[in-house]
Amino acid sequence: MNSYKAFVIFAFCCVAVQLTWVEAKHFCLKLGLRLLSIETAEENTALLEYIGENYPNYRFWTSGSNLYHPTGKFYWDSTGEMLGFTNWFINQPDNQGGSEYCLEMPSTANHMWNDIECTFSMDFICEAYACP
Repeated sequence: MNSYKAFVIFAFCCVAVQLTWVEAKHFCLKLGLRLLSIETAEENTALLEYIGENYPNYRFWTSGSNLYHPTGKFYWDSTGEMLGFTNWFINQPDNQGGSEYCLEMPSTANHMWNDIECTFSMDFICEAYACP
């Protein structure tokens, strides 16, 4: 009888090119990747360790957004799934000014998430699609 073991492997790349959220999404797609979705605490921890060591004082786009969801709830644009695991900063998301529809992950402020205007330009993280 064959037995298989599943290993969780996170394949992502930080792109130090500042683009808007929509531009970053298309940039990742052109590479055959997708804008980052953080679906577990383990994935979040792995990312935080990596960016904390290699990208201090950066801000990164993720695929988190409520742009296309009239309910105002955030979804991972790359997967279509509503956020399960979250790591929001205190009092976030707050949709300050009525125009903060995208999720950023800063490498500062304890790496906690923030909602922000999608038209800002910042670095971003692409990830590989899951294995079939």
